[in-house]
Amino acid sequence: MFPAKCYLLGARSAKGARRLGGDPEKDKPAGWNDIDPRTGAPVGIDQGWDYSPGESVIDEVRKMAEKTRQWEYTLAKNFMQGVPEGVRDQLARSYRSLPSVADDVRRYAQRVIEGRTELDIPPYLTMGLLTADDAAAVQAAKGTAVAGYDYAVDSSAVRHIQAKHGSAAEELRGQKPVAAGDFARVPLIVNDPDTIEDAGMSDIGRPVVRYVKTIDKTQYTAVFEIRGGRGMLALISLWVNK
Repeated sequence: MFPAKCYLLGARSAKGARRLGGDPEKDKPAGWNDIDPRTGAPVGIDQGWDYSPGESVIDEVRKMAEKTRQWEYTLAKNFMQGVPEGVRDQLARSYRSLPSVADDVRRYAQRVIEGRTELDIPPYLTMGLLTADDAAAVQAAKGTAVAGYDYAVDSSAVRHIQAKHGSAAEELRGQKPVAAGDFARVPLIVNDPDTIEDAGMSDIGRPVVRYVKTIDKTQYTAVFEIRGGRGMLALISLWVNK
């Protein structure tokens, strides 16, 4: 004989519940949420099964994301690419949602702006992999397959952005001079952009995409160059419209 198995099916509406054989009008029995003092779990549920599997996975992904940010670029990226596909997008979004990752990007930019030596600055800093939706949007905009790529920033990009968009002259164009703190917004911009647009080609002939997002009535535009050899979308420009 095979052991008995149980499972749950979720529904977003009463109609969906009925379609799956449920009865949303049915009253819950008295004492349905009582706790069994012997197990500490609801009555009728064995000890160790009184949790939401989805919440457990989310907690583990958050821990995984926090651990990953402490690793060297290549190691972190390879690990992210090796995560099972069903968890990969969740890890990518959780990684970019960490306040510590935003602060890592800010501090990386600050070190470059301060003119630290290259020994103090890693060649690249990852902002996590593109999600499946990101990759599809970029491919739709540019016709380039970018599944498995990551978002990255390097020191030359920070210097270029400072030279082009970091001075008081930006005010004359209705823009805010880009400072290190604005780089901290980039993970949020790519995690939930308002638009992903075709931005033509870079000076050396690589495809470029533009991510636009409005945060607190301020519009941020982050421009990425698609680098097929390195499997990354590398930040090459950033400006802030008031």
